[in-house]
Amino acid sequence: TTWYPTTMTMGREDIISALKAETYSEDGANIPGFHMEGPFINANHKGAQNEDFIVPPSMDFLPDWSRVKMVTIAPECAPDDSFIRECPAVVSIGHTDADYDCALRAFAAGARCLTHTFNAMPPIHHRAPGPIGAGAMRDDVYAQLICDGRHVHMAAVKMLISIFGEDRVVLISDSMRATGLGDGEYMFGGQKIHVTGGAALTEDDHLAGSTTNLFDCVKVAISFGIPEDTAVKMASENPARLMGLNKGKVAVGMDADLIFTDKDMNLRAVLCREKLHEIA
Repeated sequence: TTWYPTTMTMGREDIISALKAETYSEDGANIPGFHMEGPFINANHKGAQNEDFIVPPSMDFLPDWSRVKMVTIAPECAPDDSFIRECPAVVSIGHTDADYDCALRAFAAGARCLTHTFNAMPPIHHRAPGPIGAGAMRDDVYAQLICDGRHVHMAAVKMLISIFGEDRVVLISDSMRATGLGDGEYMFGGQKIHVTGGAALTEDDHLAGSTTNLFDCVKVAISFGIPEDTAVKMASENPARLMGLNKGKVAVGMDADLIFTDKDMNLRAVLCREKLHEIA
């Protein structure tokens, strides 16, 4: 789950209350925490976020970080590395204009991830490898990947897996509020978003997140020729390892959060918190 504080209209106290609130039901999935993707970003790569709310990274932004489990920052917008070193959440680099050296310093300070790799960051260039090249140089950095068939070309998907390895790529949906609701017009952070053919676009035709769920992203990866076990691992075991969750694989002592599919990868049932929920 991604929380966009830059798109909320509620007050600071309401945001804090939301973070402290119970985030799961007894009969369903639980939300371990939130990904705060903003407002610590670079305005040049803001994507669909509201530029009016962008601020430099600061631990003073919230009095309580206990519910925030991941935060995206543009390290070039930070006065120093203190936020990365002090933040209790997993720090990810994204919505950034950081060059190779800047990103490498951020990873050395403790950043451990790239937010939706390729999107909203400098591309790989043979003389300027940028944040992607910097992440590839370390064994402890993960690369998020929106595998919806729109955000990243099939060849780039395969290239990223080749560079980082199947243990360090994390499939994400980057889904926004229109997910599952069909084509039409939606509001996102006070901005109009148009969904046509499943593609969510701002009024100036920039991608505004995804309308694909994570399970469908796994199926897109498989359609690209990624082995099924690798695609599933990148959507389960890898993100769980990155976030320090007791989930992601079938083993003694692991949380029993499972999905069941038929041989054609059609969803048949879901097992969450030791309760089986029939789909079909």
